[in-house]
Amino acid sequence: MLAIAPQQAVPELGPSLDGLIGRRRSTRHPVSISARFLDPATDTRAHIEDISATGACFRLMRPRRLVAGRLSWLGFDIYGKIVWQTEDRCGMHFADRLDAACMRATLDFADRMAREGGDRYHRLAHAWTHGRGDY
Repeated sequence: MLAIAPQQAVPELGPSLDGLIGRRRSTRHPVSISARFLDPATDTRAHIEDISATGACFRLMRPRRLVAGRLSWLGFDIYGKIVWQTEDRCGMHFADRLDAACMRATLDFADRMAREGGDRYHRLAHAWTHGRGDY
Protein backbone atom coordinates (compact mmCIF):
# COMPACT_ATOMS: atom_id res chain seq x y z
CA MET A 1 0.00 0.00 0.00
CA LEU A 2 1.35 3.43 -0.99
CA ALA A 3 1.40 6.21 1.52
CA ILE A 4 0.09 9.48 0.14
CA ALA A 5 1.48 12.63 1.67
CA PRO A 6 -1.04 15.28 2.64
CA GLN A 7 -1.37 18.01 0.04
CA GLN A 8 0.74 21.02 0.73
CA ALA A 9 -0.33 24.51 -0.13
CA VAL A 10 1.02 25.64 -3.47
CA PRO A 11 2.64 29.06 -3.23
CA GLU A 12 0.71 31.78 -5.05
CA LEU A 13 2.42 33.31 -8.09
CA GLY A 14 2.86 36.99 -7.41
CA PRO A 15 2.65 39.74 -10.01
CA SER A 16 6.44 40.02 -10.22
CA LEU A 17 6.76 36.35 -11.21
CA ASP A 18 3.91 36.66 -13.72
CA GLY A 19 6.05 39.11 -15.70
CA LEU A 20 8.78 36.50 -16.10
CA ILE A 21 6.45 33.88 -17.56
CA GLY A 22 5.83 35.16 -21.07
CA ARG A 23 5.68 38.88 -21.58
CA ARG A 24 2.97 38.82 -24.22
CA ARG A 25 -0.70 38.63 -23.50
CA SER A 26 -1.52 37.05 -26.86
CA THR A 27 -0.33 33.97 -28.75
CA ARG A 28 3.05 34.15 -30.48
CA HIS A 29 3.25 32.92 -34.05
CA PRO A 30 6.65 31.97 -35.49
CA VAL A 31 7.18 33.59 -38.90
CA SER A 32 10.11 34.45 -41.15
CA ILE A 33 9.28 37.74 -42.84
CA SER A 34 11.49 40.61 -44.01
CA ALA A 35 10.57 44.00 -42.57
CA ARG A 36 11.88 47.50 -41.88
CA PHE A 37 12.20 49.37 -38.60
CA LEU A 38 11.82 53.14 -38.90
CA ASP A 39 12.24 55.98 -36.43
CA PRO A 40 13.39 59.60 -36.91
CA ALA A 41 17.06 58.50 -37.01
CA THR A 42 16.81 54.98 -38.42
CA ASP A 43 15.56 53.18 -41.50
CA THR A 44 16.95 49.69 -41.21
CA ARG A 45 16.18 46.23 -42.50
CA ALA A 46 14.83 43.70 -40.04
CA HIS A 47 13.57 40.13 -40.03
CA ILE A 48 10.45 39.28 -38.01
CA GLU A 49 10.94 35.97 -36.17
CA ASP A 50 7.63 35.84 -34.33
CA ILE A 51 4.57 38.02 -34.06
CA SER A 52 1.45 38.33 -31.94
CA ALA A 53 -1.43 40.80 -31.85
CA THR A 54 0.46 42.84 -29.25
CA GLY A 55 4.12 42.61 -30.26
CA ALA A 56 6.90 41.07 -32.28
CA CYS A 57 10.41 39.73 -31.99
CA PHE A 58 12.70 40.74 -34.83
CA ARG A 59 16.35 40.59 -35.79
CA LEU A 60 18.18 43.68 -37.06
CA MET A 61 20.30 43.37 -40.17
CA ARG A 62 22.54 46.16 -38.82
CA PRO A 63 22.61 46.19 -35.00
CA ARG A 64 21.91 49.53 -33.33
CA ARG A 65 20.17 50.82 -30.22
CA LEU A 66 16.43 51.33 -30.67
CA VAL A 67 13.83 52.88 -28.37
CA ALA A 68 10.55 53.23 -30.28
CA GLY A 69 9.40 53.48 -33.87
CA ARG A 70 7.45 51.86 -36.67
CA LEU A 71 7.72 48.25 -37.82
CA SER A 72 6.72 47.84 -41.45
CA TRP A 73 6.16 44.57 -43.37
CA LEU A 74 4.08 43.39 -46.34
CA GLY A 75 2.45 46.82 -46.63
CA PHE A 76 1.48 46.92 -42.92
CA ASP A 77 2.83 49.46 -40.41
CA ILE A 78 2.53 49.60 -36.64
CA TYR A 79 4.11 51.81 -34.00
CA GLY A 80 5.51 50.51 -30.75
CA LYS A 81 8.30 50.64 -28.20
CA ILE A 82 11.25 48.32 -27.78
CA VAL A 83 10.88 46.45 -24.49
CA TRP A 84 14.08 44.39 -24.70
CA GLN A 85 17.11 44.29 -26.97
CA THR A 86 20.26 42.23 -27.44
CA GLU A 87 22.96 43.13 -29.94
CA ASP A 88 20.88 42.15 -32.98
CA ARG A 89 17.43 41.11 -31.69
CA CYS A 90 14.56 43.19 -30.29
CA GLY A 91 11.22 42.68 -28.64
CA MET A 92 8.64 45.30 -29.56
CA HIS A 93 5.33 45.99 -27.82
CA PHE A 94 2.81 47.52 -30.23
CA ALA A 95 1.02 50.74 -29.28
CA ASP A 96 -2.23 49.22 -30.63
CA ARG A 97 -3.29 45.62 -31.22
CA LEU A 98 -2.93 44.29 -34.75
CA ASP A 99 -6.34 43.90 -36.32
CA ALA A 100 -7.51 40.44 -37.36
CA ALA A 101 -7.11 41.12 -41.11
CA CYS A 102 -3.47 42.16 -40.69
CA MET A 103 -2.69 39.16 -38.51
CA ARG A 104 -4.43 36.77 -40.92
CA ALA A 105 -2.61 38.19 -43.97
CA THR A 106 0.75 37.99 -42.17
CA LEU A 107 0.21 34.40 -41.04
CA ASP A 108 -1.14 33.37 -44.46
CA PHE A 109 1.97 34.80 -46.13
CA ALA A 110 4.26 33.00 -43.67
CA ASP A 111 2.32 29.75 -44.20
CA ARG A 112 2.56 30.04 -48.01
CA MET A 113 6.30 30.67 -47.69
CA ALA A 114 6.71 27.51 -45.65
CA ARG A 115 4.41 25.35 -47.81
CA GLU A 116 5.39 26.45 -51.28
CA GLY A 117 9.14 26.38 -51.03
CA GLY A 118 9.34 29.87 -49.58
CA ASP A 119 12.01 31.18 -51.93
CA ARG A 120 9.62 33.12 -54.16
CA TYR A 121 7.81 34.66 -51.17
CA HIS A 122 11.06 35.32 -49.37
CA ARG A 123 12.40 37.18 -52.42
CA LEU A 124 9.18 39.25 -52.67
CA ALA A 125 9.33 40.27 -49.01
CA HIS A 126 13.08 40.82 -49.21
CA ALA A 127 12.71 43.03 -52.30
CA TRP A 128 9.97 45.03 -50.58
CA THR A 129 12.32 45.88 -47.72
CA HIS A 130 15.14 47.03 -50.00
CA GLY A 131 13.85 50.54 -50.39
CA ARG A 132 15.98 53.44 -49.29
CA GLY A 133 18.11 52.81 -46.23
CA ASP A 134 20.93 50.48 -45.23
CA TYR A 135 21.64 47.65 -47.64
